Amino acid sequence: MSAAAAAVREDVPYRWTRVAFEEGALPSVESGGGCATNLRRMLAHRWPGFDYHDAANETQLRQVLRQLVAPGSTREKLRDKINRPMQARFDRVVQHAVDAELARLKTQFTIEVDRIVEQRIAPDLESERARARRMYDEANQEWQNLVARRDGIKQALTREELRLILNCLHPDRAPDDRRERYAAAFTAARRLQPYVDSFGE
Repeated sequence: MSAAAAAVREDVPYRWTRVAFEEGALPSVESGGGCATNLRRMLAHRWPGFDYHDAANETQLRQVLRQLVAPGSTREKLRDKINRPMQARFDRVVQHAVDAELARLKTQFTIEVDRIVEQRIAPDLESERARARRMYDEANQEWQNLVARRDGIKQALTREELRLILNCLHPDRAPDDRRERYAAAFTAARRLQPYVDSFGE
């Protein structure tokens, strides 16, 4: 321990964690949780029965700690065990940052893909929309024409009138020399039957 450190310690109560910090075995004087626990376990394993809480054993504690952190000793293993909680916290922070960045990149990628897809299909999509509108207009016009023809027939011919026409044009009632013409007229008039029947009574 340096002279400056010794001077600082004169008025400070003995704490084994302060000694461990001064000897480089703990990352801070207030180290707690996993850091101090791991160091205590190592001390108990390598020096069973050693009372490092007793101020009278400070000198021996310093010697023990120096053996642990001395170059070429088990210093790296000690550091790894002491810093494990800090590493876990660091890993969690890093993972959180990575997850956030991945989510941002995924959102950006989706937006960019949607933009490119829309750019590429927009001309074809507009062409298909125009074709669909033309087909709709043509079908609508055809329907309007059909409705107009149906309504025209409805206004011009009732079911009773059609029945009268068919009765008059029946080939059985035709003179022999006009039977073929009556049959043709009867067939043509019969084609109106579905329209007239759709009107109801």
